[in-house]
Amino acid sequence: MPYYASNQESRAKARAFVRRIYPMRNLGVLLLCVPYVSVLLEQGSLGRHAVLVALNVLVWPHVAFALALRARDPIAAEHRNLVADAAFGGFWIAATHFSLVPATAMLSILAADRLAAGGWRLLGRASLACVLVLLLTGWAVGWRFEPIASTRTIACSLPPIFIYMLALSHVGYQLARRIAQQNRQLDRLNLTDPGVDLPNRRFFNARAQDMVASARASSAATPAVLLMLDVDGFKAINDRHGHVAGDEVLREIARLLREQAGTTGFPARLGGDEFALLLGASLTEGERVAAELREGVAMLRLPNWPQLHVGVSIGVAPLASHHRGMDEWLGAADRAMYVAKASARLRR
Repeated sequence: MPYYASNQESRAKARAFVRRIYPMRNLGVLLLCVPYVSVLLEQGSLGRHAVLVALNVLVWPHVAFALALRARDPIAAEHRNLVADAAFGGFWIAATHFSLVPATAMLSILAADRLAAGGWRLLGRASLACVLVLLLTGWAVGWRFEPIASTRTIACSLPPIFIYMLALSHVGYQLARRIAQQNRQLDRLNLTDPGVDLPNRRFFNARAQDMVASARASSAATPAVLLMLDVDGFKAINDRHGHVAGDEVLREIARLLREQAGTTGFPARLGGDEFALLLGASLTEGERVAAELREGVAMLRLPNWPQLHVGVSIGVAPLASHHRGMDEWLGAADRAMYVAKASARLRR
């Protein structure tokens, strides 16, 4: 099943690539049609080429789209279509007797598009196809050279370059934005525990280490306190009520931690049923927050498990000057938590 899902995802991405190329191909052939029709009119050969112009502009983009979309490998098929585009370009350059300005517009658009779509390798394949067809067509029409274009043709040739490059830049910008957004989502997933929507241990360690380093570097004593929280009898909850109930307990505790953290605190899930909360506060404030957390957890009532009562043990440790690193601070809070857990057992 995972392999199948991976193939489906890859195919969806390949089809998305084909769909991005489709409007750009339509735009390209429409823009380049204008200067080449102008040249053909000047040379008196539009009638002989009218059907080819219509096929290239009105039919080929849709055929290429259908072929690539239905292909076993859509990206490879689309690359072949892009090479075919370049071959058509070579034909029109030679068929219009190497009219210089339209040829420059054609080659500029073809080169930029192929490079953007498949890099230098695709550009190389496309260039080879363009040159080969250009040579064959030039030989077939007798190697006539009419490079000088009229003012009208020059005027028709310059806007396509500007418009197409603008459109290509827009597509590239949108793609870059999408990739940046996906990277941000991946970063968030890498630093977040998806089960409870809290930062994970990796993110917590980095934040705690930063707080320790900042406190040691600062001449003024900056208060900071760490709360370590463990669910009492969590295995028994899972065994008696099921893992669905256990997961709901963890989500509710995560919610309470987010509420207590406010805008400046940093809650995290360290793993299993163990949580932490970093606060820029004094020991007294940390103990007050711990008491509110214990009370909040004790008052939890889950609609699907009305008989389920939850308790937590919380260790509170202020950041002290003798803590040489995050591990020592974490160890102090961990020891305080086990003292709290032992006290809770004695009370029971």
